[in-house]
Amino acid sequence: MLFSQHNELDSIKNIIKNYKTFDTTYVNLRTHYSRKTLSLRPQDSTQIDFAKQTLKVSKEIGFKKGVLQSYQVIGVVHQYILSNPYLALDYYHKAMAIGSENPSLKLESVKLNSYLGVLYYELEEHRKAIPYFKKIIKYYPSFSSYENLGNIYGKLKKNDSALYYLNKALELERKAKNVIYLSHTLSNLALIKSRINKIDSAKINIEESLELLNKYNLEMVRIPVYLNASEVYMNNAELDISEKYALKALSSKKSLKNANLEKAIWQALYNVYQKKGDYKQALKAHTKYTVLKDSLINNSKKLEISRKQIQFDADKEKLLAQNEAEHQKTLTTAAIITGSVLLISALIGFLFYKRKQKSDFKAKVSATELKALQAQMNPHFIFNSLNSINSYIINNDTESATNYLTKFSRLIRKTLENSTEKEILLKNDIEVLKNYLEIEKKRLNNSFTYSIKINDNLDANNTLIPPLILQPFLENSIWHGIAPMANAGHIDITFKKEANMLFCSVEDNGVGRKHAKKDKKQNKSFGINLTKSRIDIINSQNKTKGSLNIIDKQQGLRVEVKLPLKQAF
Repeated sequence: MLFSQHNELDSIKNIIKNYKTFDTTYVNLRTHYSRKTLSLRPQDSTQIDFAKQTLKVSKEIGFKKGVLQSYQVIGVVHQYILSNPYLALDYYHKAMAIGSENPSLKLESVKLNSYLGVLYYELEEHRKAIPYFKKIIKYYPSFSSYENLGNIYGKLKKNDSALYYLNKALELERKAKNVIYLSHTLSNLALIKSRINKIDSAKINIEESLELLNKYNLEMVRIPVYLNASEVYMNNAELDISEKYALKALSSKKSLKNANLEKAIWQALYNVYQKKGDYKQALKAHTKYTVLKDSLINNSKKLEISRKQIQFDADKEKLLAQNEAEHQKTLTTAAIITGSVLLISALIGFLFYKRKQKSDFKAKVSATELKALQAQMNPHFIFNSLNSINSYIINNDTESATNYLTKFSRLIRKTLENSTEKEILLKNDIEVLKNYLEIEKKRLNNSFTYSIKINDNLDANNTLIPPLILQPFLENSIWHGIAPMANAGHIDITFKKEANMLFCSVEDNGVGRKHAKKDKKQNKSFGINLTKSRIDIINSQNKTKGSLNIIDKQQGLRVEVKLPLKQAF
């Protein structure tokens, strides 16, 4: 059967190759080929380029259905092959927007709810996933949606609801003779039954699932079925069999480069080894599970999900209101300012919260950190950024406005996230600094360049740093050193390890302190004094000798900051 399916793929590919007209039939053939390939070759990442070419043709001939389906395929590749659910979410939202503005594509649009539901399900945002699956069941009842709802209710420990939806899915799958979903649903049904001590029935279901898996070589569901089998046998205290299926899942993980599945595999192995009393292997498995979990499900990623949902809603409204462009321009400006004010208000709320400390020393730390955060995003910068965005909108430069707003909102969001942390990973701090520099470059019409160098003896993924401690010096370099220059300027940022210290430097080729405007002296001194206070507190807490050194060059300025070297693990 598998051989004939691959022959079918080759046949479709040859038809596409020999088809000389770019029309809807051509697009449909390409979409059909993509979907078949993803089903039979789930590791084939080349499909993203193929789908992007299909998208390009669809746009050129004005074929909206082709555009929607291409966005969907690209989303699937990002979600299941490239392990990037956040880019997948972007493409699903783009597809949903196309469906919303074209009534003839209502069915295609409704089906997209399933993809969004699965994405939230895989991110363990179970309650967010439920409405998507219920909506698709309302308009387009399918065994996949019933199965997904059953799985979600299983995760939420609502076993009665889980059994109801899984049995509904099983009934439809047997009628349709869909072996992929049948194998998967049987394994999920077995899992729920094993949790409520219906062991005999659970083993019947899991054995049928495994038989279908091997008979039809169902690679797409192999890992989930093995994982469910592992838990079913573990719940029946058959630990050797449980370990066997968890290891089978691990050996199969390369066929699906999916970090969520790999995380689940290590969790399963941890549970098995713990029950077997093999604590060395349990610790190893738990460490790998924790690292993957932290990288996939953390507060920053949940905030990213929320941001993309808000962005999708805003894009959808804009798309539906194109015929009232001038009116919407005003509304969009107001929305941007309102949204930014809300972000600033949220930032201030976080800052004031940090003032609640008990001892005199803690009070001093809190006050200094508060000033640091206020300095990081001062009102002058925020309102200038809003003015820049407003200018782009007035001039109808939508692309620049969107680009600028995306970077600006990302910087605000990252500042909010870091406001509760005394130290963050160096790689994350560098990401925020880059974002800040890109915004300032755009505001100054690319009048400066910059470079960020990390010495080979320093691991940015494992080194901690106080958030944005270099930002005041970058701001000074840009506005007091480079902005007054007639020519373009340059900033060098360097991080390296010196003994047991983290060495950071900011160096520019600007006009230098002697030529900087006198009326800017207060702002510059504030940034310097603030950083000195932060370093003093770090030295007091860690009994170290961190320092700040400012060096006047023949042209420009060099700032050196030394901090105690700390590692995340």
